[in-house]
Amino acid sequence: MSGTGSDDLLRFHIVDRHLFIRLVRFMGKDAALTKMVIALWLLLEELGYKDLIRTIFSKDNSTLDAIFQEATSCLNCMDPNTGVQPTDFNDTPLLYLLLNEPINRRYFYYNRDFLLNGLNHILNSICSVIFDENSLKAVEDPAMNLSVLGAFGEGTSAQGALLGSTSSHSSTTGPVVTTDQTLSTGASPSLNPSANPFVVAESTPKDQRSMFLTFSNGFPLRREEIFQFFTANWGPIVEEVMIERTTRGVAPQFGRVVFNNASIIPRILNNQPTAKFFVNGKDLWARMYSPRKRN
Repeated sequence: MSGTGSDDLLRFHIVDRHLFIRLVRFMGKDAALTKMVIALWLLLEELGYKDLIRTIFSKDNSTLDAIFQEATSCLNCMDPNTGVQPTDFNDTPLLYLLLNEPINRRYFYYNRDFLLNGLNHILNSICSVIFDENSLKAVEDPAMNLSVLGAFGEGTSAQGALLGSTSSHSSTTGPVVTTDQTLSTGASPSLNPSANPFVVAESTPKDQRSMFLTFSNGFPLRREEIFQFFTANWGPIVEEVMIERTTRGVAPQFGRVVFNNASIIPRILNNQPTAKFFVNGKDLWARMYSPRKRN
């Protein structure tokens, strides 16, 4: 990476660098693990959870430590060799509050192949640059001090600190659309009530033609319902619908839909990173993956 590009990247990720120093130098976290945790948070930002790291950085040390531990447990679920499918739906309560969406460790296990690819890309293209020798020297320098650290105390519990704050993602969610098999007419300017065919196939990788789906706990949608929902409102655009495989008695909570063409996704989401739909009386969250352009 050129010097100019590297400098721009360092400036853009200044909060990430301060967070790294705070976690390692002042909270005693392992440097290698901290890089992976911050890379995971950056990946979530690319999935549309805007300003996640700034929100995390604003928390007190007790809350930050709890969020860090949850992120570590999510990374463990993604391990291709030792990751075990979780069954609990409320095992990351702080992340749930931060993202304002029913996310848990099952999400990371179910999407682990895709997430690991994104995580490795961020580690190699971003973290290898922004967490350089200077960051490590700052961690090792006892005289190093961050002026912002005075704002982070230990007095409140992690759960209380987050419950008392407003999620930074509440404004990023797209329109809530009510539907029973079809969308109500006029609910969104991007909708196509006549369902004109949109079937142009392309060789774009599936990851770039996919949307992540989340269901309310205990109220999953069947594969056929999802297929019919998108087909009824946007035409024959669906290539594949995948639903989380769970153990007996555990309702699926996540899925993914692959479209024939990536250009349909902004229309479905009304040019937002995420949208919430109401399909056959059940909530459906949908979001796209939008990686940052990197030098």
